[in-house]
Amino acid sequence: MGGAQNPPLPQAKTMRENTSPAIVDHPSCVVLPQCDYHFEIKPSTLSILPIFNDMPSDNRYDHIVEFEQVCTTIQLDGLTPNGLKLRLFPFTLKHYARKWLSKLPPRSIQTWVEMQGTFLGKCYPPSRTFNVRDELIAFREQPLQSFHECWERFKD
Repeated sequence: MGGAQNPPLPQAKTMRENTSPAIVDHPSCVVLPQCDYHFEIKPSTLSILPIFNDMPSDNRYDHIVEFEQVCTTIQLDGLTPNGLKLRLFPFTLKHYARKWLSKLPPRSIQTWVEMQGTFLGKCYPPSRTFNVRDELIAFREQPLQSFHECWERFKD
């Protein structure tokens, strides 16, 4: 009469199809710069990269310094130093650090400076900065300590 039709019924799924996990396409938080050349990152290159697990004994600042030192020894045609670092840095993160990176908003990091700031910002909240400042202000030479010993303790 009125021409109203029922929508088609969805096709029945098997039990396996209903219980299998769905494949998720989660875009990376890193926006890689355009590269007009073909390059290959070899396993030997990945093997020399420092590893960061985000354990209490790991130091993020030291990891960045070591990573940048290694990157100065690597050159891939067509990649700028910053583009190289953005491509290689995720390979240095393992376990908790890898989970942290995967939870960042998609396409939120576009430069190496942004990656550094985000990475270091996770462990250097303002409260930690205030604590370090207070330690520096309160630093004193200990009784019977030579200037050299005091200086070495200060640098640590």
